[in-house]
Amino acid sequence: MLTIDSDAHVIESERTWTYVEHEKRSLMPTLVTESDGNGSARQFWVLEGRSHGRANIGLATTSKESREMAGVEARIRHMDELEIDVQVLYPSLFLRPLTKRSETEIALCQSYNRWLADIWSQGKGRLRWAAVLPIMSMDKALAELKFVRDHGACAAFMRGIENDLTLNNAYFFPLYEAVSDLDIPR
Repeated sequence: MLTIDSDAHVIESERTWTYVEHEKRSLMPTLVTESDGNGSARQFWVLEGRSHGRANIGLATTSKESREMAGVEARIRHMDELEIDVQVLYPSLFLRPLTKRSETEIALCQSYNRWLADIWSQGKGRLRWAAVLPIMSMDKALAELKFVRDHGACAAFMRGIENDLTLNNAYFFPLYEAVSDLDIPR
């Protein structure tokens, strides 16, 4: 029987933000490390003058290489240890809104999605993923769907409230129709 972990996460790293066009790199978050003076440090992302905590998911049970997808083979070895055949990867940083600027959201989503597409291409069919879409720009979100579907995404990640709209708002109907037409999830 196939075992699917349908809620696995990745921890975004500095590499995540290298998949954006060069002229948009200034829009990407910066990783900052803060020491508490006792030898411990915490990391957070800074974007548009606001800090966003860096996820601590799997620190005790998963190698950094596997958590941050720096080594796809490490992630697959860990899946083998856990007897998991397929994982569906979800973001960690995007669990809450990061920006109110459409241009920044588009660049963030595109870089994240291309990072996951690269991971999927190395994953031997075992690493599927949920795409992050630039919801503020529905036309860009719909265009991004075609790319992500063709590069291993099997879901579209959304929060319960997007841009002050609940998910039953008619604004999202074109997205739902496109997801259905493109057979996402699949």
